[in-house]
Amino acid sequence: MNLAFDQAPGIVVDTHVRRISQRLGFTTATTPETVEKALMKVWPKEVWIDLSLYMIFLGRKWCMARKPNCEDCILTKICPKLPAN
Repeated sequence: MNLAFDQAPGIVVDTHVRRISQRLGFTTATTPETVEKALMKVWPKEVWIDLSLYMIFLGRKWCMARKPNCEDCILTKICPKLPAN
């Protein structure tokens, strides 16, 4: 729906989106449905399509599950998981 028809009836939540949402403090939820609901309250509908894609990219490139690359992450200055912030 998102990419094929440019429609965002919700936010796509995969393992990366869940992990990034939790690490950035958007939610403590664990199921895709509850993470989606929490994100829909925080983010305006206009960004829902891009939000999922950006979080997936972030989760693959920098914020990996087992060994996050926090030093090179583009969100280092605002990430609440880092002790300096």
